[in-house]
Amino acid sequence: SESDDASSEASLLGQPAAGFRKPFVLMDAGDRCVLFKPAGWQVDTEGDEDSSIAESHAAREMLSQYLQGALSERKCPIVHDPRCHYGFLHRLDVPSSGLILTAKSYQAYYDLWGQLNSGELSRDYVVLLHGWLTPARCSVDAAVHVDKQ
Repeated sequence: SESDDASSEASLLGQPAAGFRKPFVLMDAGDRCVLFKPAGWQVDTEGDEDSSIAESHAAREMLSQYLQGALSERKCPIVHDPRCHYGFLHRLDVPSSGLILTAKSYQAYYDLWGQLNSGELSRDYVVLLHGWLTPARCSVDAAVHVDKQ
């Protein structure tokens, strides 16, 4: 029902969980939104798989499932459509946290996709470092290493 859709969408805009262990909507602009993806969650953009979740990823929490639980297929069919990457315009590695630009309609998806491909929309990444650097160092040129323990 329409009231169920409204209450589900309202829950999408809920407050972030302590320690940012759950995704939340940082900005909602009607047909598009910006989600916060906590570390450990996967942006599952693999739309060409027979099943929406590959067996090797079954233990991970999927960002598409978060969106699908909050937005009905009737109201936002794109977030249920693997052919359009569930509305996600980009991804972040599982160990990373950050913002994910998400379309909630097909029109928004193709509009944002065009902006990304034409260079009108750009991405910036910030890396936080744990440890000490000398004040004289102004840049770090090193490969990123993930400790898998």
